[in-house]
Amino acid sequence: MIQDISPKAFHIEYRDIRPNGSERTFCFDGRKVLIKCEGGRYDVPRANELEGPKRYLFSVDSEAFFLAEMPGTIPSGCSLEDINVFRRRTGDKYLDFCGIEAYHLSQWYESSRFCGHCGEKTVHDKKERMLRCPACGSTFYPKISPCIIVAVTNGDEILLTRYMGRPRDSYALVAGFIETGELPEDAVKREVMEETGLKVKNIRYYKSQPWGFSQSLLLGFYAELDGEPAVKADNEELSWAGFVKRDEIPVEWDDFSLTNELITRFKNGET
Repeated sequence: MIQDISPKAFHIEYRDIRPNGSERTFCFDGRKVLIKCEGGRYDVPRANELEGPKRYLFSVDSEAFFLAEMPGTIPSGCSLEDINVFRRRTGDKYLDFCGIEAYHLSQWYESSRFCGHCGEKTVHDKKERMLRCPACGSTFYPKISPCIIVAVTNGDEILLTRYMGRPRDSYALVAGFIETGELPEDAVKREVMEETGLKVKNIRYYKSQPWGFSQSLLLGFYAELDGEPAVKADNEELSWAGFVKRDEIPVEWDDFSLTNELITRFKNGET
């Protein structure tokens, strides 16, 4: 999956440092990211190409990455692209992963500029990735929302879905946020019922994935249908849902998402 960047190592611990000039620096405007294109390859601007202060994000091996505010004028050779550019791959897998995680942190910084308790402007701590309120002392840490994603199987069939507004060839699985006080396995049962009207049994945890696109941690499961396969898709969220036979699954391995891995493992008879 996209976070599997070995032999490189991702270091998320905070460091109170400033760039020397050549470090890759991300700039976001909502869901848009500043990208430069050289020789047909996507890259990220360097710190010395951008004005204003830079904030340390993380490192990959010894390579540090930073965050800056979007410049008033787009630098020459750069363009604003949807963050899905990191799905299409820049050419370096670790850079795609960094882009997704940089977006995650940028969204947290943007939404935490002011204290939610008293409204005072927050300041960054010097020792850890934490924002504090100088007036009331409230502290804020990066937001990570736990979610479940589940591949529901029925013999040699798997339940696939399509979300509203997505292309017809974009297939997904049942997924959703875990509610307060809810166990992940209970969230699996609830989300499957809410989205498709189905019951499940034999719920088995498979693997997790950080998913910066929605500031989430995905917990992946397999589960078996419990009862009749009469799908009643939630028409407010899904445009379609149904069981697809193993040899008719229209999804190919892409080494990117937990969704894809859950589907293609079933397709290849690995579960």
